[in-house]
Amino acid sequence: MQDTLNTPSTVVITGASSGIGLGLAQAYLERGFNVVANARTDERLAAAAKQLGNPARFLGVAGDIGRRDTAQQLIDRAVERFGKVDVLVNNAGTARRRDLDDVPDEDWQAAWDLNVMASLRAMRALVPGMRARGWGRVVNVSSTAGKRARNSPSSGTRTAPDKSSMPPCFTPLRRGEMATGSSDVR
Repeated sequence: MQDTLNTPSTVVITGASSGIGLGLAQAYLERGFNVVANARTDERLAAAAKQLGNPARFLGVAGDIGRRDTAQQLIDRAVERFGKVDVLVNNAGTARRRDLDDVPDEDWQAAWDLNVMASLRAMRALVPGMRARGWGRVVNVSSTAGKRARNSPSSGTRTAPDKSSMPPCFTPLRRGEMATGSSDVR
């Protein structure tokens, strides 16, 4: 059961300094949530914090979520500040259009780490605590861009994994299968 009677709910949002992530941070703050926002730089988070304007319920944590240890550090800081995390929004991601010959292995791996592995690592860090409390939600923001054909030469070729690359192993979250026993983790 969610403990919202005694403490405000907390959401962690990756890619939260602009666009969809920033909009979600604003919406969650307006609904009374504590918001833990992740972006690559302190400068981007400072600008987001200024725009959002609720320092008591906002924590910015800078770091490249595509790096192996960043997700755990992000979750640790969120729990340290707000006590728990109820909602995870995996929003960070990017896609670049380039010719196949212009994509070195390092760029392909970096895109995979950001667009796929970062979400998996954040879920691994959070879902056990959600199960233990009996409630939690995970939202994986993805894209259909990698599934749409592009016939125009000017549109370029998507030659690195984007958010549409999230593997089928994330499907159980959509079906509520992450819950165990009496927990309600989706």
